[in-house]
Amino acid sequence: MKIPRNLILLSLLAISMPLNAANSALQVTRSKDGFLFVGPKGEESFSFDVAGKTIRTADDDGRLFAEIDGILIQLTSYPIAELPEGDALTEHQKYETDYLKKHTIISNSSVCSGLAIPHREWKATLSGVSTSTYLTIKLKRSILIVVVAVTDKDQAVIARQKLASICSKLKA
Repeated sequence: MKIPRNLILLSLLAISMPLNAANSALQVTRSKDGFLFVGPKGEESFSFDVAGKTIRTADDDGRLFAEIDGILIQLTSYPIAELPEGDALTEHQKYETDYLKKHTIISNSSVCSGLAIPHREWKATLSGVSTSTYLTIKLKRSILIVVVAVTDKDQAVIARQKLASICSKLKA
């Protein structure tokens, strides 16, 4: 099934490289409580579970989009080798937010503050249109980017629950 194009455009998608360039073995399968996302085996591996009942997926230029119970989740990655010297997570966040702040309001997010894996997390809000929460995790050679986006204020609580679910079950 195709996710409506306007929902994809409104989600303030990560501007990073396609996920399938480095992670062609990404799989999404049904799990006990929702949907299990499993990245490739080896040093770029990751997995997390998202609670939910319904899913629609689409792939655009190697970026995976999954709409789970009306909440859009995007997965993509960015090669660490293409970032400036320094902490890869900090440099990647700067790269993303420098672009996003031209169009959105950037703010902090702390849904995943208890996550033991090194990560960064922030929100990009396009007033009256959408809110996207970015979670980035450093893998061996790339930054994994998970974006959870909503276009309706009433969905914000559900989106927060989806992100909390991802963080509580994330393995990298």
